[in-house]
Amino acid sequence: MKILHVNEHYGSVGGTERYLAEICGAQARLGWDPVVVASSTVAISAEARPPRIHLLEPSYGLRSTHRALAPLKRILDTERPDLVHLHNTQYFLGPWLLSVLQSRAPVIQTVHDTRMVCPRWLSKIIPSASAPCRYPMGSHCFRHGCYPFHRTPEGVAQNLQKFLLVGWQLASLRRLERVLVPSAYIHEQLRLNGVPERRLETLPLFLRADFAPPARPATTRCIVFAGRVEESKGMRHFLDCLARLSALPWTAQVAGGGPFLVEARAVAARHGLTGRVEFLGQLSWEDLARVLGNARVVVMPSLMPESFGLTGLEALACGTPVVAFDAGGITEWLADGITGFVVPWGDTTALTARVRQLLEDDILAAKLSRQSREHARGFELAGHMDRLCGIYTEVTATHHRAETG
Repeated sequence: MKILHVNEHYGSVGGTERYLAEICGAQARLGWDPVVVASSTVAISAEARPPRIHLLEPSYGLRSTHRALAPLKRILDTERPDLVHLHNTQYFLGPWLLSVLQSRAPVIQTVHDTRMVCPRWLSKIIPSASAPCRYPMGSHCFRHGCYPFHRTPEGVAQNLQKFLLVGWQLASLRRLERVLVPSAYIHEQLRLNGVPERRLETLPLFLRADFAPPARPATTRCIVFAGRVEESKGMRHFLDCLARLSALPWTAQVAGGGPFLVEARAVAARHGLTGRVEFLGQLSWEDLARVLGNARVVVMPSLMPESFGLTGLEALACGTPVVAFDAGGITEWLADGITGFVVPWGDTTALTARVRQLLEDDILAAKLSRQSREHARGFELAGHMDRLCGIYTEVTATHHRAETG
């Protein structure tokens, strides 16, 4: 079976690109034929290049969509896919190109995060209440301080365009053969926004095929934050937690880069933590695994509902318990009291108490470490691919029956 994957980027860009590279590799090993369509504006390294890739000009306006129409048709004529699998296409495929794809093959999409249901960039937080948003996309998006939708100041036209773009994406999802999501949280968000339940399929993420958890040190007192360094990921809460634990013996590492990095160093200095917190910057997957494996606890104080939180699952595979806010899909893999602790959203006091417990109780930390490794074995690539290939087969068979019936 030939699968045409469509995503704005390809390569070492983010979690979606990492997922796409993994499943393309797995499909090729299974004897399937994965092909990628990605943006022509992205440089792709030789080692990240899939067996076949077509580069297409981004299109999300009238003129750019018209320019992309003929090249897209040529790709479809060349490849003749059995199924089209969309990923992050919001700023890549214009509104009228979906019908072109659907005229050639059944189309499914994986919704990787909340950008498909929220015009505020990856937020889903109501600013006026400082709480997760539980409303569908609509009139509420113009209340509660959610507007303007862009991180940087933009005009009324640009904000309205963003709102209409999300609305069009949701309308498109309702027309697809199947919509895949990584967690029950994203499943509920799409159902809330009118995507039919019968078309939704929850397919949790998995550990990388080459993920090799390092050997754990005999004892460690290292507290780790791994992820994008920004306020929505809870960096202020993480540093506040460390400040409250300053009387205990520990070290801390922050693995990741982001727009809040300079301010985070300043906040750490104001808390008197400058010699105890090491900012590592962006790490390779191998170096990140070593950092996770050397930690006593990984802290995930995300204020933004996570679509899944794969880094936390990788920490569990390394035998490192996780303490996290109850944000989005984190509870899909983090079992409270078994592989770490889930605390109320935004509650730094509760977060600190659980981190303290793991620092002070060696027996508890060792128990949760063993349980974490065991629990993570349930998230393997093989199981994910079995279900994904089953969905492909079912969708193409249903589509064929509809065409011939």
